[in-house]
Amino acid sequence: MRRIKVVSIGLILMLVLSSVFTLMPAYPVSAGSEERGVPERVANIIINKISTRIDAVLALADEYGITIPDNLTIYIDKARSILANASELVEESPLEAIKTAVRASGVFAPVAKYVLSNLPEEAKHELVEDRLETAVEVKLKMVASLENTIEWLENRSITVPDDIKTMVSDARSLLEEAQSLLESGEYEESDVAHLIAEASKLIGQATAALHKFARKGWILATFADKAVIGMFYASQKVTIVLNRTINVLEDGDVDAAKDRLTDIINITDRLIEFMNRAIDMSGNYSEMGGNFTSALIILRDALVEARNYMLLALDALENDDVLTAVSYLEQAIDTINNTLSSVMPIFRGMHHYLKAVTSMFEKMKNRFREAMENMFIHRLAKLVAGLETMEFRLKRAYKLYNQGIISGEKFLDMLNNAENVLTKILDNLNEMKNPPPMLVEKINNMLSWIEQVKAEISS
Repeated sequence: MRRIKVVSIGLILMLVLSSVFTLMPAYPVSAGSEERGVPERVANIIINKISTRIDAVLALADEYGITIPDNLTIYIDKARSILANASELVEESPLEAIKTAVRASGVFAPVAKYVLSNLPEEAKHELVEDRLETAVEVKLKMVASLENTIEWLENRSITVPDDIKTMVSDARSLLEEAQSLLESGEYEESDVAHLIAEASKLIGQATAALHKFARKGWILATFADKAVIGMFYASQKVTIVLNRTINVLEDGDVDAAKDRLTDIINITDRLIEFMNRAIDMSGNYSEMGGNFTSALIILRDALVEARNYMLLALDALENDDVLTAVSYLEQAIDTINNTLSSVMPIFRGMHHYLKAVTSMFEKMKNRFREAMENMFIHRLAKLVAGLETMEFRLKRAYKLYNQGIISGEKFLDMLNNAENVLTKILDNLNEMKNPPPMLVEKINNMLSWIEQVKAEISS
């Protein structure tokens, strides 16, 4: 089936309202990120989409041999000229560029309406079907990417939480259901659109969850790698300090040796506590199997045994039995050194594995952060374009009202409907940690204008 790329301007706001909030809480944009070019990116996306839409409508007219009347062709050049002006405004004033681009869309609207109304009924049906099929295919590719990531992780013995896998699986099921409906030819457009919207929501949530999982995995892997190195060398350090304590005893300074030994016991206690935490955490890295956990337990038990020898040595010193104390300290040193030699190959292997895991999660969290940012920016662009379109239409209706072309009652209904939509959007934005300031300001300005006009009509 041929692919016809066109989106009706009347669908923009509907699409925005049905999907824009999926990722907003997952990727809040702060004032700082706006300084990094968010408004400019939003403006460029809107300009490109409107430009693409104009080209698609004209291509559609050519394909079906629809001749655009002379009184409408002037709108084509005018719209393109306005759009070119919008592109020039992006760097200097992105919000003004957005307004200008939406105005170009409004100027071109009569041309789009004429072409679409003159399409054969079969072509109109194909347009709807193509839009839905394309949306399903795009979302299925996103699901496949998430599935590949999960498989890639689990092949490396990184267990992905079940809730993430369930979200991805449910998204695929919804999209396959939508695909089946489209293939059957017997479907309601709203039913398929609902399935796509629900799948999109799950995809956004799964992407955000995988980003969080990757970030947590990177932190854990980094911590674990440092712990592996730290535990090994800290245990070696204990034996070095024990040897120095023996030297102090041989020099006859028993009091200094007792103080030093007390400090070593306290350090060993903290090291044992740290190793207990490492043993609990080692289950996150099953690539090493039970060997790594066993190595941690062996080293921890060796330190516990060495600590007992240290306590016995301290008791011996309290009884002025230096020779016995030295004997216990030597047993503590031998216990740790022998254990370190036996677990060294496992620790070295774990170090290399954790380095690989750290690098893997680093790449993964960056990739998903970028994916989330791109998804957010595109949805933000849809919302901003929808708001500008709404404002454009309200102000055009206000002009018609003042000219007596539409009644005050009809215009008041338009204002009330717009007010309800804007209030709902604002409520959603206010639930975010850092709602985009430019959006909040835009909506508040629109609501203020609506209130002023409603007061004017009622007076």
